[in-house]
Amino acid sequence: MSEDWRFAGVDTRYLTHGLHPYPARMIPQIARKLIERYSEQKDTILDPFCGSGSVLVESMLLGRNSIGIDINPLALIIAKAKTTPLEPSELERLWLGFRGAIEEDVCGLRFNRFEVEIPKIPNLEYWFKPQIARELAVIKQHLDALKREKAYFFFATCFSLTVRKVSNLKPGEFKIVRMPTEKLKKHNPNVLQTFIEHVEGRIPK
Repeated sequence: MSEDWRFAGVDTRYLTHGLHPYPARMIPQIARKLIERYSEQKDTILDPFCGSGSVLVESMLLGRNSIGIDINPLALIIAKAKTTPLEPSELERLWLGFRGAIEEDVCGLRFNRFEVEIPKIPNLEYWFKPQIARELAVIKQHLDALKREKAYFFFATCFSLTVRKVSNLKPGEFKIVRMPTEKLKKHNPNVLQTFIEHVEGRIPK
């Protein structure tokens, strides 16, 4: 009897699998089936092209050790966020202080009471409006101060989602395409609110 590997209609975003979109992401049910079939508990699974970490998450759930490798720095951040266990209460506690500090500096920036250094990135002004870039720089500055915290990767994935959402990229696709000029004129997203929504929508309740 042949096996059905289509997994049509299954939930592919359970647990941390839905934390951050990623192109050509492996369906976690496929990873689970392969891990169950070809390994035993406490074995070590190597995924040399781990992407956003579907295999790594399923390895953890099935009691395997795992090693993930990828050339894409964003993929590694997402994979680390998805495989780093965090207590929701501790995440909430850290977020309260983190959010307050960001809000204060963004407010200061908007009223010219605070300045921030903009990273030197080629074509930055093509992809981000000036005020958007400044407010993103404020969040990144605070995010960098959290690098020693386990929750850093969680907040970094939320920042990645925010960066894409508030950029001049055409929404709804992974391709790097700038939105049309007429739409760009009306594009004025709230950076701080977008980041807050991404964080608070992903903290387990």
